[in-house]
Amino acid sequence: MGVARVAAARVARGLTSRDDPKAPGHGPTPRDPVKTVQTLTSLHLSHHQRAQLIEHALAAYPFECCGLLLGRVRRGAAVVERVIPAANIAEGDRCKRFQVDWRTLLDAYRLARVEALEVFGSYHSHPEGPVRPSVLDEREALSGHVCVIVGPVLQAEPQCGAWVLSPMGTMTGIDVILSGDSEIATDADHV
Repeated sequence: MGVARVAAARVARGLTSRDDPKAPGHGPTPRDPVKTVQTLTSLHLSHHQRAQLIEHALAAYPFECCGLLLGRVRRGAAVVERVIPAANIAEGDRCKRFQVDWRTLLDAYRLARVEALEVFGSYHSHPEGPVRPSVLDEREALSGHVCVIVGPVLQAEPQCGAWVLSPMGTMTGIDVILSGDSEIATDADHV
């Protein structure tokens, strides 16, 4: 798991550098839920937010783009209120892997705290691959964390798929529901 993703998991769980999440009885592991996780069945995006994800994927091509999703989770629906693009700082082949820049990650958690939002997900692109999790995506997934994948990037109409880690340890697809921008802003608390 990339350093920034481990840091995000640690920050979200309130772990300090003294805590060793892998030691028995010393806190959650990176695959444990951030908090009691409700079953997510859908991700709500505005058309504008979807366009932001696709534009970021096109700009990053041939590399994977990445970023964070902030919003609220209500009755099984994750409602995106902010899309936070990040630099892909992965070492090695950035065409097939990503790592969110740690500064962006920390700034996103600060912003979420100030605006009473949750950092409930991330997004990345599969420049030439399918819109389903790779073996690496599945291995590094965090329980309760929404993973949005954009791709194939150069396709006439790139797709956005959303996935969550199931209790069985496999990635499960959830519905992506597109709404008008005003609907997201006004109905977010009623989903």
